[in-house]
Amino acid sequence: MPAPSPDDPRALTALSGLGVISALGTFSFLPLVVSQAIAQLGMSARAAGLLAAAEMAASGVATFLASFVVHRLDRRRLSLLSLCLIAAGSAISMWVGHFAVMVFGRVVTGLGEGGLLAAVIASMAGTRLPERNFGIWTIANMAAATALLFIVLPAVIACWGIDGVFAAYLCLALPGFALLVWYPHSAPAPKSAPVAAGSASRSEGAAVILCLLAILLAHLAHGGIWAYMARFGEGSGLTAQATARALGFAAFAGLLGGIWVTLLGTRYGRVWPNVAALALSAASALLVAAARTPAVFVMAAMCFYLAWVFGLPYLMGIASALDPQGRAATLGIVMQNIGLAVGPAAAGALAGVYEYRVVARIGFALYILALLVTAPLARRVDRGRLKSADEDRAPA
Repeated sequence: MPAPSPDDPRALTALSGLGVISALGTFSFLPLVVSQAIAQLGMSARAAGLLAAAEMAASGVATFLASFVVHRLDRRRLSLLSLCLIAAGSAISMWVGHFAVMVFGRVVTGLGEGGLLAAVIASMAGTRLPERNFGIWTIANMAAATALLFIVLPAVIACWGIDGVFAAYLCLALPGFALLVWYPHSAPAPKSAPVAAGSASRSEGAAVILCLLAILLAHLAHGGIWAYMARFGEGSGLTAQATARALGFAAFAGLLGGIWVTLLGTRYGRVWPNVAALALSAASALLVAAARTPAVFVMAAMCFYLAWVFGLPYLMGIASALDPQGRAATLGIVMQNIGLAVGPAAAGALAGVYEYRVVARIGFALYILALLVTAPLARRVDRGRLKSADEDRAPA
């Protein structure tokens, strides 16, 4: 079957499905691997943490390295190789109690996750409506994670324990091989292509760097605040159980944010969606810091998650517009991962010296900085889009 264009519905289905496979490994399966390694295999918390670190580090390294060459690769073949690594790593990890073998299996799996994620992000960046498509992928991720965490995996763990977790990820990867039939065609860029991100001009290379900086700043704040959101909830007077329910409401608000992205797209440009998302993130950080009642905390948590999920596709959309070949968008994922890893660590250090509310206030400052960087970039991209549209309408 001939490969469709990136904007073909079949291609978008394939990209969304493969994107779910690449993301669920570290966000849904990994916490369960850690908990079961401690409870079932008797590993220490440190050893189980090394399992998680090995997989996440391998995934991050693979995504980072792929970002420099993904524009020259056949992404369908890269996806095929990555799926094979995910399946092999999951198989290696099953029915093995030896720590070194499990670490090797998690490294192999992580390399597959990172390579598949790089291929999907680069391909989505080249679509006609990347913001909408990133939003669709976000919705698919959240729906799949909800089904797995609340329905599938509890029953799997009850029957087969940690081996069931690895087997479930192996089974999840198998439909990906079928989705490759619909993977969009991606002709490698010629070897003489300019190395500057987005174009040969230095100004656009600088714009890409600023865009990546904005993504990093936003996710430093996201990671730092979200990691201690439960502590903020308890500080507002909620019990631990009530805080968990409040965070569930926040996740539902995030789902609504993803739906909103798919409906809005770039109909009104990229400036106002980016400004609105980062401004709402900043406002939610202030609300979190000021929350003294449960009602205020619940409102702050819902605004926080909605702004996060709504704003991410638009930040990625700027990166995609600056570099349609996908290198900048792939590096954007790397910036997200760095921010989500460093943010909680930095927030913990600050909270240990000061208090948790200082974390939210610093998050507010980071959001404002990200907004000041993002707004001019979004305006620049919108002007370029309007100019291109005017040229297309001009008579030959």
